[in-house]
Amino acid sequence: MLEKKSTKIIFSYLVALLLALIFLKVFKEFYIWQFNPSKFNSIFSLWDNNSEINFSGFIYAFIFFLPLLVFVLLKRKFLVWLIGIFIPFLLIIAGGSKEILWFVVLTIIGGLIGWLINLAVKKLKK
Repeated sequence: MLEKKSTKIIFSYLVALLLALIFLKVFKEFYIWQFNPSKFNSIFSLWDNNSEINFSGFIYAFIFFLPLLVFVLLKRKFLVWLIGIFIPFLLIIAGGSKEILWFVVLTIIGGLIGWLINLAVKKLKK
């Protein structure tokens, strides 16, 4: 049987995947606005243009929501977050330096929002 922490880890990953799918359109539009994929090639350009944009939007949504949920549900478990971000980070590295910058920015923003939610919950409990 899984420990309570293990179920929280699995739950945070699944919810991050679900939220990435739900908010795919928002991050897909962000990707189109920021990178102009007709002129900018990434690692996903092996597929047709629509699949590349959808997959890139999904990756960016996932790297935003995973640190947010890890910081909210697991209360600063950095190792869990680092393991979950590693594979998308490798995919982004292959895409180019402009994508790495946004990877870092979205990860920091998601982590800070999760930290602020965690802080607000602690303040409300007092």
